[in-house]
Amino acid sequence: MATLTYGITDRTGFTTAGLNGNRWMGQQFTEGAGFELRGIGFYTGPGASSDLYRLAAFEGGSITVGPHSGPSCDLLWDSGEQTAPGSNQWVTHLLPGPTYPTITNNYPLWACMKSSWSPDLDFSSNSLDAGDWQTDRGRFASDDDNNSELAWADPYPTGETGSFANFWYAIHLLYALPGNPTIMRRRR
Repeated sequence: MATLTYGITDRTGFTTAGLNGNRWMGQQFTEGAGFELRGIGFYTGPGASSDLYRLAAFEGGSITVGPHSGPSCDLLWDSGEQTAPGSNQWVTHLLPGPTYPTITNNYPLWACMKSSWSPDLDFSSNSLDAGDWQTDRGRFASDDDNNSELAWADPYPTGETGSFANFWYAIHLLYALPGNPTIMRRRR
């Protein structure tokens, strides 16, 4: 079995905007038990070259209220601070292995990015473009620190605030069953 994607992998019709903040895409993960997180991918827009950012995957929190509410929102992986390798391309960050965090089935799953450098990201304001992410509320914009030099908090602080808005970013998680190599293929 190849590595699967969860989120948005087709950016047809998307627009580009600079991200100066802390953004989360989430959904209840219902793909099955035992899957391992293998990486995060996103699409950089035309002005993203050399911009600094930090990615993460979390599980927990509330899909309807935000990662700061509900069960503890625990960090699965923090990419560390990264530099955009260029513009107008898919960028994928793979976990180093050989062990990987297990994704909990039937539990909120989040792909996150923070930056104060405003890297260009592709997004849609149409819920039909949500891919595997929830369609009712769009992205969550956290009021938490957007400094990509700082590690993500684990667990995500319950005292933080933020809001949902109808934007869906071209970002996805990569996952696979244990023992399978990380091979990039589209799920659909």
